[in-house]
Amino acid sequence: MEAPTIKWCAACEGKVSANLDICPHCGHPVSARGEAMMRQQSSTGPVPLRPADTRQIVGIERTSKSLKLQALISGLMVAAGLLMLFWPTTERNPGIVGGGMLLAVIGIVWYFVVRIKTWWRHD
Repeated sequence: MEAPTIKWCAACEGKVSANLDICPHCGHPVSARGEAMMRQQSSTGPVPLRPADTRQIVGIERTSKSLKLQALISGLMVAAGLLMLFWPTTERNPGIVGGGMLLAVIGIVWYFVVRIKTWWRHD
């Protein structure tokens, strides 16, 4: 599968897929077909950007960086808790084992809460 080529919009300098005729950021035409569509739109009214395009629009995941960071931290908490639980030592300190178990459980619960919040906010 070929990667789509990228071109740059002359008006806003944004990245535009080579498959598009009009910049999705500012609406400026980026191809001859886009310019023709803009001329047609100004003379006859609104024209769909890609009339022959029947592909389904795909939603973009809008997970905030805060939620991604929380998922990372909760995963690190689980890993640290499991390390505390199963670290090979000559004597088992009940405080370390209990702390490791608590840290792992809190990390797991926090991870599931973050995943639910991520799912809830996703469009």
